Parts: sequence; C-alpha cells; structure tokens
Amino acid sequence: MKVRERNIELLRIFAMIMIISLHFLGHGGVLVNVSPYSIQYYVCWILEGLCFISVNCYVLISGYFLIDSKFKIKKLLILLGQVFFFSISLYLITSLLSGTPFSKVTLLKAVFPTNSNVYWFVTMYVGMYILSPFINTLLKNLTQKQHFLLICVSVTLFSILPTLFFYSTGLNFGGGNGVVWFIVLYIVAAYIKKYKRVIKNVHKVVLLYGICAVMVPISFFGLDFIANKLNSEFLLQHVQVMYSYNSIFVFFASVFAFLLFLNIKIKSKFCNKIIDIFSATTFGVYLIHDNPFVRSLLWGHLKVYTYLGISTPIFLIRMLFIIFAIFVVCSFISGLVNKFLSYINTMEFLDRLSLFLEKKADAFLTSFIK
Repeated sequence: MKVRERNIELLRIFAMIMIISLHFLGHGGVLVNVSPYSIQYYVCWILEGLCFISVNCYVLISGYFLIDSKFKIKKLLILLGQVFFFSISLYLITSLLSGTPFSKVTLLKAVFPTNSNVYWFVTMYVGMYILSPFINTLLKNLTQKQHFLLICVSVTLFSILPTLFFYSTGLNFGGGNGVVWFIVLYIVAAYIKKYKRVIKNVHKVVLLYGICAVMVPISFFGLDFIANKLNSEFLLQHVQVMYSYNSIFVFFASVFAFLLFLNIKIKSKFCNKIIDIFSATTFGVYLIHDNPFVRSLLWGHLKVYTYLGISTPIFLIRMLFIIFAIFVVCSFISGLVNKFLSYINTMEFLDRLSLFLEKKADAFLTSFIK
C-alpha cells in the first residue's frame, strides 16, 4: 500500500467502525424497536448521532488525497473490479447458503453494482472521482479567498438551507447521499489540504467538535419535543432531519473531527503497522458487510434488536463486541481478497486496457471538438 499519513488512515478505520455501528442500529432493527423515550432510546439515538459523521469523514479523506492526484482510468478500473468481485461473489455465496433461487434481476444488479446502486456510496464516489480532474482544475486556479467563498456558498446552499428549510426538495435533492454533497466535502477537504493542514489551537477544535457532535442528537430530541407539544404530524415526519449527512451539525462535526485527526502524531512503529494493515481493508469491510445479499442474512441471523430486553450496560457491551467482530472478520476476508486482486491488478492486460480506453477517449474528444 502506498504510504499515507497514518493519522488520516486511523480516521479511516474509526469511520468504518462508526459505519458498522450505524448499520447495527439501523439495519439491525434497533432504532425501530427500542421503546420510545426509554433510557435505551436516548442512548441509541445519541450513538446514532455521534456516528453520523462517518461517511462525511470518508469523503473528506478522499478529497484530501484526490486534490493532488491525477485521474487514472486504471485506478477507476481497479476500483470497479474490486466492487464487481465482491458483488458477484457474495451474491453467489449467499444464494447458495440461503437456498434462494437465482433471479435474473438480482443477478443483473450484482453484475452491475455501480449502475444498479447496490452500493450507494460507491456509485456517488465513482461520480465524484470522474469529476475530480475538472474540480481540481477549478480549485487550483482559485485564490484562497475565492476558494473559501466557494465553500461558504456551497455549504449555505447544500447544508444550511436544506437543514432550515427541510420541507423543500429543491436544493436538498439527493441530500447528503447525493454526488453534489460529495463534491462540497471534496472542496472543503481540498481547502484544508492547501491552507489549513496545521491547527494552532487544537483545544478549540476539540471544543467545537464536541459542541457540534452533541448538538446532532440534542437537535433531534428538541425537534421531537416541539413536534409532540404542538401535536404536529408534519414535524413528527421530519424529526430526523438532523440525522442526514448534509445537516449543519453533522457537517461541522465531521470537519472538526477531520481536523483533529489531521493534527494527531503517531510515532509508534507498532501502531503504524497495525494502522497500515487495517486501513487497507476498510473498503472491503464495507463491500462485504453492507452487501445487500449479506446484509439480510447477517442482521437477520444476529437479531440484535432482541438485545433491547437486557440492561443498557450489557446491551452496549454486546453491541461493541458484534461491531468489532464484524470489523475484524471482514478485514481478514478483505485482506485475503486484496492479495488475490493485487496480482490481477499488476497484470499487463490491465495496463493495455487502460491505455486503449485513454486513447479512445482522447480520439473521441478530439473528433467531437473538431
């Protein structure tokens, strides 16, 4: 693996653990089965809010590195190949294990995971990566003041306004799950890379992160309280507006968390080695455990919502155990697959295919412009 900043790679690991936590609470049926306004209700929704920065952090990491990288068709092919391998393999394996008859529709989705939105994050990431050379050209020709102004305008349009006017679907189309929001985060990460890599007052950033992170669940509970007091069916349908990737508190908590990890210094060689091992497998962890065919079997078998019948401390212990077990097992599988795919990725035919596609694209653009 190409040596990167270990502090950012550590954030990548933590972000994936938080993503598994979100899936434990969401896909595991915990949030829909927890007794309203019980202690576990507040604990679960607080954990949900604290972990909601995870996807934003992943995109910030991507923008941080992509701003200085060159678009390569080979890199895109390797990414799509990895997604295809996991998608088709997991579909075949889960179909055999569950005894589910093969379906043409599901098989087609497995063969074309990016186009069929099997992994929504990958679909948005691919779109962002394809647009990255154009974004980079724009950002590298902006002054610092212009770049910062672009961030202010983008955050206002696609975070602040959708948070305040959540009932409007105009600028909020796609929300935090759309490629537009990914590009906004890309622009923010690029600014940090160019101008704000070192933070002088880390304690201030810690405080700001804490305030924003806590405000995510607090805003949810507050809006829920107001909706119940007013007996507003409309507000009750939108109490989770703060639990979206582009909500204002989630956005700022994500940025401050990113800045904190950016300023962490890891000197231990042992820790660096562990980080290198697990950070290289995080994408595979996502592709495995959140594969739609695996997801139904995994959470259907674990039935983690049944843990709600036990005491809160025991519930949290079991939750942590399952989250780390999923992470470790999927990391192990991902590591093995990475070794197999790394052999394929170094084969000459992939270089030839990449070169062929680049020449065809160049020839098409040249003929079209003429």
